[in-house]
Amino acid sequence: MEFLINKEHYRQALKIELDASYHDLTVAINRLLKKDVKPINAKDLMAFPLNTWIEIGPNIKARKRKNRFKDYLSFDIDMQKNACFAEHFHGDVVESTEVIKGEMLDTATVPNTIYKKGDVAHWEKNVKHTPVALERTFLHVLFKRK
Repeated sequence: MEFLINKEHYRQALKIELDASYHDLTVAINRLLKKDVKPINAKDLMAFPLNTWIEIGPNIKARKRKNRFKDYLSFDIDMQKNACFAEHFHGDVVESTEVIKGEMLDTATVPNTIYKKGDVAHWEKNVKHTPVALERTFLHVLFKRK
């Protein structure tokens, strides 16, 4: 009988943890797609499941990659033509985004900056940016905690 009680307790605890993780993921996705005054921080990014493509908005998918280094978070982003993130920033991480395929425009920079295959966009903490895909674009995004 004790085994059944422990098993049910485990299920309840797991459900609570999954619900909290889903909530954190939903908050992060909403901040990426809607202009928000709150930063998207490492905790928000950690909510993404590992190695699973997540549809985070119209024509944008993200996949968190496994990291070998503790201070980094790594993502692949697949953006269809004209897909865009809302203007956003990160309060506790620095972001570097390499264009693997396609072209990306950052409309938050003055003048607007276009990044092509092989280019790397770099944003320090608290710097606003608004990535837009000018064509089908594949990105590798690295977040470093400072």
